[in-house]
Amino acid sequence: MMRIIQSRSSPALRLSRVAITLLGVLALLGGAALPAAEITSIGDWRCESWTERRGASDRADAPQMWLAGYMTGLVSAYRVDALAITDAPKMFKWMDAYCAAHSDAALSSGALLLFRELVERLPRGPVRQL
Repeated sequence: MMRIIQSRSSPALRLSRVAITLLGVLALLGGAALPAAEITSIGDWRCESWTERRGASDRADAPQMWLAGYMTGLVSAYRVDALAITDAPKMFKWMDAYCAAHSDAALSSGALLLFRELVERLPRGPVRQL
């Protein structure tokens, strides 16, 4: 009786996974030039609230914490560490400018644009996946 032993991950399966991952990254990067689509988000904030609650204080308030969590969620979902090239104060300053120009927008719309900008600015080379 001949017994066939299969490895958990055949070369063809590994190649397929790599191809799917690359296609996903290319789709993400290819969509980076598109305007942000309106999305549904739980607990989203409006830019009016962002601006009102930011004030002159450097204290992080609920909208800033929401943005930090949302951006972390995008990094986790897309498995691209776009936050490696920024920090919270820089993200908050970016959102200040976005909300000044789009006072009626949702923070999630701005956050998607920010995420796309960060992905575009990531160093080229091997894709840094989580």
